[in-house]
Amino acid sequence: MLRQISLISLLVFLLSALVLLDFKAAQRLAQTQDREPPGFAEHLLGIGSRISGRIQSGFGGGASESSARLALMLPAAPDGWDARAIDAGDEKALLAKKDNDPATVGLIQSLLTANGPRESETALKAYGRKDQLVVFKLVRQTDALFTDPARLSELDSGIAAGSQQELHDFIRVRGLDVGELVLPEATRARVFTAELGGQLQLWALASGRLTDKDLLPFFETLDVAAMNASVRSHEGGLGDVPVIVVVSELNEADRAAYAADRAAKAWDRAARLGKIRAALAGEPGSVPDSGTEDCKASVNGVTICAVGG
Repeated sequence: MLRQISLISLLVFLLSALVLLDFKAAQRLAQTQDREPPGFAEHLLGIGSRISGRIQSGFGGGASESSARLALMLPAAPDGWDARAIDAGDEKALLAKKDNDPATVGLIQSLLTANGPRESETALKAYGRKDQLVVFKLVRQTDALFTDPARLSELDSGIAAGSQQELHDFIRVRGLDVGELVLPEATRARVFTAELGGQLQLWALASGRLTDKDLLPFFETLDVAAMNASVRSHEGGLGDVPVIVVVSELNEADRAAYAADRAAKAWDRAARLGKIRAALAGEPGSVPDSGTEDCKASVNGVTICAVGG
């Protein structure tokens, strides 16, 4: 009995020492990155989510090999940036100082862990530069969502969730359109997203002070072609054209043309997903006519097409 008590006491002592060492390391890291060091209680609250994130990144959806493959598609750290772990103070630094709405809190929390939906594969990379943070995350839904009629409701939920996001046009990376979410004004973060084939969702989370120019080097090394190849409903040629268009740099006419072309591509993606859904539901699928195209070359050297009815 005494031996068991001694063993338990030793384990408690070792665990406490490890937590204390981890806390001291987190404080030193925050100081080197010019961030406010986390308090001990805040650090303890963050330990659980960090452990969960690391477990999920290894087993995300039960497929560590697939998660590693997704991770290779994410950007390399640009010059001046270093890969780093998510720590307990990141959430606080990205949210508004007060009066955060639950939806924004939940979104930021979800992007700071490698967790994903049931049976999904996920990958997450974080990059730091002083007190600035950038996080890229990929979430790939299981193929069964697109082949199993019993999971039709899950497919419908995913399609509906994507259509409800309020986005501003941000960047086109080798054909992939990435939008910026509209967040409450006081939020100290920027969030970007794109989806491929209704199966792969890209997320990017960045400190609010980072400009479009600051973020461009990350998107330059995003492997869009590999992302496109990983989904069942892939788009022909996506990722093959070595052109990146930052929407904020376009003039008014080119922005309008870009918006029209992006809407046409979204229509085509919805039509492909509609055919998959119809097949699962045992209904006849049809591809709607997207109308005629009026194409011109933009000042950035990319062909942009306005679609008319």
